[in-house]
Amino acid sequence: MKELTPRHEQAAALLAAGEMPDGEVARRVGMNPNWLSQLKKRPDFQALVERYQERVVEGTLERVRKNLERDAPRNLRFLTETRDGNFADDEKAMGVRLRASQILFDRQVPKRDEVERGGVTIVINQEAVKRLEKAQVEEVEWSES
Repeated sequence: MKELTPRHEQAAALLAAGEMPDGEVARRVGMNPNWLSQLKKRPDFQALVERYQERVVEGTLERVRKNLERDAPRNLRFLTETRDGNFADDEKAMGVRLRASQILFDRQVPKRDEVERGGVTIVINQEAVKRLEKAQVEEVEWSES
């Protein structure tokens, strides 16, 4: 069995991304679609595609985490302003803001019945503590301005 080439690596990365059909992958890397089909049966190529898929998932999760972390102070301000009635919106916009705040609370705050049934587990490790401390500092800076 021949070793995997850089062209095989390109094909594996494109397949792992899952954004195009096999025929397009083959065309982009200059490979016959039938050859790509045969290549996909090789265990070493399958393992390579899996490694790339793991990277795609890890990258996606990291981007989601960063977006949530970046938006946390802004979401907290939004929820606080909505709770305290500090907004200059018309009635329709106010309804949208209230609904959005309800959705945020529903997604981020455990329900009482979940807690009572023991269905919520909150894990706070050192990294989470640092992020929370940073968010608190940003919130204090925002409230002082």
